[in-house]
Amino acid sequence: MKGHERLEAAAKTLRDRAANPDHVTVRHVWKPLILLGLLGGAGEFGAFWHVMLPLARPGLITIGIFSFLGTWNEFFMAFMFLSGTGSENVRTLPLGLANITIISQYRSDWGMAFAALVLVMLPTLAVYILLQRHLTKGITLGALKA
Repeated sequence: MKGHERLEAAAKTLRDRAANPDHVTVRHVWKPLILLGLLGGAGEFGAFWHVMLPLARPGLITIGIFSFLGTWNEFFMAFMFLSGTGSENVRTLPLGLANITIISQYRSDWGMAFAALVLVMLPTLAVYILLQRHLTKGITLGALKA
C-alpha cells in the first residue's frame, strides 16, 4: 500500500467513525490520527506533540486543575501525617485553619477566620483565573455531540 493510499484509508476510517459517533472510543480516533501524522512527515514524537497533545490539552488541563484543588484542600492525610509532637512548625493551610479554631478555644473570631479563608482562597482563585478558558473548554468538550 502506497503512502497516498494509506492516507486515504485513514481518512476514510475517520469519516466512517464520525458518521457513527455512538461506537467511537478514544482508541478508534487516535490510531488514524497517529497514522495521518506519521504520513504527514512527522516522527512518532512529532505526531504526539503536534497532533495528539493539542487535542488532549483541554482534558489534561481540566484534570490538572481538579487535582490541584483536591490536593490544596486536602485535610485528612495531612492531619494524619503532621499531627503529633514536633509538627507545630510544619502544617498545611487547612490544618492551620483548624489550629486557629482550636487555639481560639472554639470562640467565634470572625475577622481572623475570614482573613485566613481569603488567604487560603487566593492561590486557588489565581489558578482558576489563569486557566478558566481551558477548564470550560475541557468540561464542555465531552458534552457536545455532532
